[in-house]
Amino acid sequence: TEELLGLTLGFYQEAKTAKAYDKVDQIRAALKSQGIVIKDTKTWVEWAYSEE
Repeated sequence: TEELLGLTLGFYQEAKTAKAYDKVDQIRAALKSQGIVIKDTKTWVEWAYSEE
């Protein structure tokens, strides 16, 4: 659901802020495996369904 995705993106942003890049990569890979890609912006992250 979008609520779960929002929570996951919150964890992603927290990990990025803490410079825990291994966790950032894990979250990004987990989302990608579910067909979701994320794009970092200056203030937040955007997401979209993968076209692959």
